[in-house]
Formats: sequence, structure tokens, C-alpha cells
Amino acid sequence: MTQLNSLLKHSVYVLLCFFLAQGAYAQAPATETEKATERLSRHVHILAADSMEGRGLGTEGRLKAIRYIESEMAAVGLQPLPGADSFRQEFELRIALINLKGINLVGMLPGSDPELREEYIVVGAHYDHLGYSERGIFPGADDNASGVAGILEIARMLQEKGEPLKRSILFVAFDAEESGLIGAEKFVEAAKPFPNSAIKAMFSLDMIGMYEKKGSLELKGLETLAEGLSLLERAESQHDIRIKGTAPTIERRTDTWPFGQVGIPAIYVNTGIISPYHTPQDKANLLDYPGMAKVSAFLSDLLTEMALAPSLSPIENLKNLRNGGSAKRLNTGAQFAMGNAFNRHRSAAFNSFGVVAFEAGLNAEYKLKNRLELSLATLVEWHGAELGESILRRASLTAPCICAII
Repeated sequence: MTQLNSLLKHSVYVLLCFFLAQGAYAQAPATETEKATERLSRHVHILAADSMEGRGLGTEGRLKAIRYIESEMAAVGLQPLPGADSFRQEFELRIALINLKGINLVGMLPGSDPELREEYIVVGAHYDHLGYSERGIFPGADDNASGVAGILEIARMLQEKGEPLKRSILFVAFDAEESGLIGAEKFVEAAKPFPNSAIKAMFSLDMIGMYEKKGSLELKGLETLAEGLSLLERAESQHDIRIKGTAPTIERRTDTWPFGQVGIPAIYVNTGIISPYHTPQDKANLLDYPGMAKVSAFLSDLLTEMALAPSLSPIENLKNLRNGGSAKRLNTGAQFAMGNAFNRHRSAAFNSFGVVAFEAGLNAEYKLKNRLELSLATLVEWHGAELGESILRRASLTAPCICAII
């Protein structure tokens, strides 16, 4: 009997220890990395949801994305630019013959040093994507909800550190990148409370959701900053992260390019083109959120090093552009589209769906002076409609010429 009592007591003790351990485990607070991982996942799942309609120009979903990013910028304590009453920087853009309104979102973390606070580091990511088509919605999870999530998380991390930063940091969600880096270009060209020469460096986070598969983080263009490698060494020593690719070259395919064109060191931050980008399969469930948390934490420390550095300067071949040297003045482009014409008339005299239609055009922009631009374009359109057993053809040629003060 005594042996049985002893066995029962031992069993009760073991069970009690088990349940206490389970309770302690269940109540263990999440680590900072786990919190960051959850926030990054939430941002991407919201921005890449079907309700955002691929964040395409002209969609209601894009406006929803704008409102979401604005609310998150406010939530982490960012401020509008001096003199602005909101985060929005609006601009006009033209796609083919359609005039649209673009919206960049700019939030500032002011510096603390009386002099260096007038110098800026831009941390940007484009929020627009391809919208939707007959193939479905293009969610744009990696391209580039991941980058937007990254800048929001980095802003939060820097705020929560509470360490005074000497330089000011601007967090910018760029519009119309997919249409030709237009949002970044307009930001560079726009009147701001400071000259472009006050921007000491720029980061473009564009597709950062595949760190584990890539096995490294690329910082293309870091060596366009004279102090880049020494700052990288200090930040890298604090993290278990592999950096690969810091070449002194400005990437043309992302928002770094307009900044590099005016002599600003610009760094393309990415984890490679591994995801099914520019397809309806670029979905939120495919991304590596712990890897994104690792990238965000590393970048927050690199930005801290940069914001506290005694000086930030471009390498020699960028200095000429920064000092007003020659940059690309002529930009040219072409467009072509082919599909089916759809016509419907209230009298039903001619209706059609399936008549072949196409449009093609050329355009050129030439900067005559810093703020004077000449734009030339041609657009040929060929459409049709069924009229009885015949097909009615319609052709048009448009050739606008615009001289604009920008």
C-alpha cells in the first residue's frame, strides 16, 4: 500500500510539472524577431490581398493600399515633410493618352543633430503593381509588398530603439514604378524643403521576400557611397547575415536610377528574382517572413551607422552629376498593344467582340533646361466593329507635342 501511495504521489508530481511547464511555454512572450515576423506577414497579406486589385494604376485597390500605408506610417510615428499636412506627394503622369494622378507617400524620422538633421537618407519601396487582367489578379507579394512591409518595419525598429539619429531619414512608398520609375523620378524632380544635394544616400527595397532561397542579400550600389563598405562592416558584425553584391553600379530597373542620375548614391536591396514575379502566382504565402525580419533588422542597424557617420559622400564618378554635370537629357520609348475590339451601340446597328485591334506609338522627352521639357509622341490606333456582314474599320493617328515647365 505504501509503495502504491508513493507511486501515485510520484505520478501526480510528474503530471503537475508537465502542466506547469506547458503553461509556462504557452505564456512565454514572443521574441522581437517573432513580433517582427508577424508584422511583416500581416503587411504583405493585406497589401497582396485580392481586395487590393493588384494595386494597379486607376484601381480602387491601389487607393486602399495608399490609405493602409498612410495609417501605418502614422502608427509608427513618422511625420510629414516640413510644410506638408499629409504624407502624400501628388503628381501628374501620362500613360499613353490617359492623364492620371500619382501619389508618393513620404514619412520622415527627423534627425537630432542641429546641422546633420538637414541631411537625409531616403529608404524607399514602390507599392504599385500590375493590377489585373484576363489572367487574374497580380498580387505582387514579393514585387513589391515585401519592400513596403520592409520600410514600415525598419521605421518601427528605429523608433523603438530610441537612439537619437543625427541625420533625418525619409521613408518613401513610391507610385508608378511599374510604369517606368515615374514616382521616384517625380520625387527627385519635385520641389522639396531641401535640395537634392541634401540627400546623402538612397535605398530601394524591391523584392526582399526570398532570403532563405537566395541565401544572401544583395546591396547593389553600396559602393557608390564612399564610406559604404566600412559602414557595412560595422553593421554586418552585429548580424548573422550574408551580404553578396555591393558593386558601385546604379541599378536601372528599380527606383534607384532617378537618384543616381542626379549624383545620389543609390542602393538596390533585394533577395533576387526567385519568386514568380509579374504573374498571378506572386502570392503572400510564398514569402520567407523570418528572412524578411532578418533583413529589416540588419538594415535598421546599417541605417543607424549611416545616420551617425561623420560624413556621407558619393564616389568620384557621381560627384559630377551632383554638382550639376551632364545627365541623360533625352528619354525615348515605344509601346505596342494588340487585342480584340469591343463595340456596342444603343441602336444595335453595330456590335462586335472579337474584331482584331491594335495600337502602337513612339514617344520622346527632351529636357531643354533643368525645369523645361519638350515631349513628342505619336500613337496609331486601329479598331473595328461588325456592321451587318461587313466589318467597319476605324483608324486614328495622334501626334501631341507638349512643352512643359516641370
